[in-house]
Amino acid sequence: MKKCMQAILIVVFVLPSLFCTVPIAAQTTGKACPIVLVHGFMGFGEEEMLGYNYWGGFDSLKEQLENQGYTVFVASVGPVSSSWDRACELFAQIKGGPVDYGNGHSAFFNHDQTDSRKNFDGLYPQWDQEHPVHLIGHSQGGQTIRLLAQLLEQGHPGADDVGYGADNETALLLQGGHNNWITSIFMGFYTTQGIDRSWLENDGVVNTTSMNGPKFNSTDVIVDFNGAPIKGVWNHLGCENLDHGDIVGIMSWPNDTPSGYETLHEWYSDLARMLTSLD
Repeated sequence: MKKCMQAILIVVFVLPSLFCTVPIAAQTTGKACPIVLVHGFMGFGEEEMLGYNYWGGFDSLKEQLENQGYTVFVASVGPVSSSWDRACELFAQIKGGPVDYGNGHSAFFNHDQTDSRKNFDGLYPQWDQEHPVHLIGHSQGGQTIRLLAQLLEQGHPGADDVGYGADNETALLLQGGHNNWITSIFMGFYTTQGIDRSWLENDGVVNTTSMNGPKFNSTDVIVDFNGAPIKGVWNHLGCENLDHGDIVGIMSWPNDTPSGYETLHEWYSDLARMLTSLD
């Protein structure tokens, strides 16, 4: 089976900063803007696996970036939850306060709208259009971030059309209209139409074809990354000889790193520099 890790910007959604102030001796204003790492399916946060890191394995990518002057947070959302629930939990973790899964969504799926165990102080409570954040997601973390971006912009539209009932949402996230929280745009959606055998190539978990951007009924632009990231489009970084978990250092061999890099830390450092170049 061909091993590929294509287009990390599929799972990296950039919310660049206009201005950020945090107590850290960062070299630039861009570095001071927080980076939030969002794990994938069956993932975990800090201090949940006896010192083993989702982001870095027995090492810590978070600490490596912090040593370079970045402010980094590691999110912990439901490991087997839906992307909707994970997006709501991610919002509450960053902003602070109790998680709110929405009136319509909770009624339709017959579960509690909130969870008393999930009331957060906030990783970055000042998060708003004047204090955006960078989000890096791996695997389902990318889908979680993409849905979060859509809900921030659009809220929970069309609830009546899908049988959710009156769309009288009270949660800040689900009200929509937070376009200025993002200087990127929501990119694409998923469809099952037209999937054929060309979709079989994969990295062990995710098919390769879907990695560089949406393919059906979409006007999204996909470009080959040439060293300068472009906002609002899918920047395709190419294909690497890596399995699904290699890119975060989980169950990987020492030499399983992106081509041209001796360590995974160096690759994430370049990724962080690319994010801050958008500020």
